[in-house]
Amino acid sequence: MPRLGEGTAAYPDQNNKSIKLIRMVVVFFMIFIIRNMFLKDYRSEEINVLRKSGMTQDQIYQYVPPTTDERVVESRKKLSEYEQLKMDVKILKDEVKMLKDKLGITNKIDSQEESDKNNDHDVSDKGLVNSQ
Repeated sequence: MPRLGEGTAAYPDQNNKSIKLIRMVVVFFMIFIIRNMFLKDYRSEEINVLRKSGMTQDQIYQYVPPTTDERVVESRKKLSEYEQLKMDVKILKDEVKMLKDKLGITNKIDSQEESDKNNDHDVSDKGLVNSQ
């Protein structure tokens, strides 16, 4: 085989073609794998399969835990529900008070609690007087 100097040949090796082919195949598979990693949502597919199999949401969360974004949305939803309930209770208390005032109804429990408080103070005062 004729040589053109040290380490260079006039005719390239046949191995060069096979190396290029292997590189092209590897590049193709790497692109295919990376494309699947970024474009395919395996998590939602798994959740759908588990739902179709009849599992409850709690059982699914044992296999596929919720993401941080899902946890944040859920906590905000619970907080907003709690805040709404607090507002509803306050509004209802105000409405009950207004209705009682209009109808002139006094709550027996409230009057009993006030009398019990007054009696407790009287008893405690008598206890102090008797102990001295």
